Amino acid sequence: MKTRYLGLMVMVSAMFFQSCDKLEEIDTPKFEAYVDKHTYTEGDTVRINFVGDVDYITLYTGKPGNDFQFKDKDRYGEIPYYLDFNTHARDGAQQNQMSVLVSRDFNGVYNYNNIVASNWIDITARFKMAPAGYRDYMSSGVKDVKDAIFSGTEDTAHVYFAIRQITKPQNVNGTGNLNRVQNFRIRTQADINADFKDFYPYTSFKFNQKGIFSSPNKQADRAGFEGTNIIVMRNNTTNPNVETQDWTVSEKMAFPRSVNIGPDWGLPVKSINDRRLDYYQVAYNEPGDYRIVILAFNANSVNRKEVVKEIEIKVLPK
Repeated sequence: MKTRYLGLMVMVSAMFFQSCDKLEEIDTPKFEAYVDKHTYTEGDTVRINFVGDVDYITLYTGKPGNDFQFKDKDRYGEIPYYLDFNTHARDGAQQNQMSVLVSRDFNGVYNYNNIVASNWIDITARFKMAPAGYRDYMSSGVKDVKDAIFSGTEDTAHVYFAIRQITKPQNVNGTGNLNRVQNFRIRTQADINADFKDFYPYTSFKFNQKGIFSSPNKQADRAGFEGTNIIVMRNNTTNPNVETQDWTVSEKMAFPRSVNIGPDWGLPVKSINDRRLDYYQVAYNEPGDYRIVILAFNANSVNRKEVVKEIEIKVLPK
């Protein structure tokens, strides 16, 4: 009796495991994908048609961040850099006193003669600057400064920023303004549609007291800081009829060219619980050649069977 019982248990177990094996079996998808045409214009929406029923569909559009060639390797994205600030120019008549400058080769020796003799790139024209007598703060606008930061292909640029005031002789050019620069900061952006994010916020931008210098003929203590984020530069009152300069120079600031943003991820457009998907639409807003890759697969807890479909498209500029 015991032997017969053990034999029965063996048979039941074998049937159970055979049934489990059948449950775990999956079929290779019968799946195709195509587009209506292969050439588009920027801004067009591309319809990707699917033929066949499949448990899962993952899509790679070929766009940055969703590119199949970066599925298993890190992508390094170049970092954009933008500058913005506010200015006002109170109680004066002289125009264009204030300049925004960048230096890649300033040697860090903080004295007036060395600062003036260094090479500085003037980027003032990119920004809106408060005109003479403008008592409210004026926004400069958010402007790209990456070209001024990088000189070549270096991985990290080290530069200095400066604010300069020039007051011309006031007997012939009118009174110099009380100039203020507020909220000077560097920002960046993850992509063209993303919000700006502070890289060097104004609360920690590296202007400091050791970087404030005036020309020897300038009345003392007419340039400095108000609080943590306002640079103030005043005119000469004791010797008003000579040209003077004031400088505020930052510490050396580091700007990496790129950041490791990791591998690209596919876009899951269908899962096993979704009903059959016949197409998916993607807008392409940038010209270029794109390789669309579709991974269609059936899967369970232990097995996966997949087919890969690739489609080449070209997006032309308008």
